[in-house]
Amino acid sequence: MIHLLHGLRLLHNNDILHRDLKLENIMVSQQMYKIGDMNVSKINKFGLVETQTGTPYYASPEVWKDEPYNEKSDIWSLGCILYEMTTFRPPFSGTNMNDLHKNIMRGTYHPIPKLYSNELASIIYSCLKLSPKQRPGVSELLENWSLKMYENICIDYKIEEKNTNIQMLRTITLPKNINELNKHLPKSNYHTDKG
Repeated sequence: MIHLLHGLRLLHNNDILHRDLKLENIMVSQQMYKIGDMNVSKINKFGLVETQTGTPYYASPEVWKDEPYNEKSDIWSLGCILYEMTTFRPPFSGTNMNDLHKNIMRGTYHPIPKLYSNELASIIYSCLKLSPKQRPGVSELLENWSLKMYENICIDYKIEEKNTNIQMLRTITLPKNINELNKHLPKSNYHTDKG
């Protein structure tokens, strides 16, 4: 959770909304958890975004209602991820999209198993508030006392955040003459059978 929060803080501090945060988009490398798949991410220049996108199980109520949304929509998705990590199922489900929509709009879900702390249950509950105004921001979550005591055992993201050049905002530049594109791409490593 701490690794994901630091990743989200980096995105949100640069006005980027992930918009498709889900377990399948979390990469694990050398005991570090990283956010991947930025295909539908969006730079949030004006405070609110209106495009409906993302995976339905993790989409926030405001996305389902086709309302403008902000970084608190990513917080909802984080709550869904944390819930699923503790229960092995998403907090909201349905037999069809209409049923899923109704269950998300109700905002009720089964509690996480008792073997997890009340603090974790409280964090998940705060992330899954129906109103985005009632959900905490990334910084507020990182200031949570129950997370602070574990932060020192995690890899130091603060150093990485300070040294991160925001190259993720840059796009791949193409040569002016598209026929020269192959000169800029790596050679393929495919083996061909000529027999």
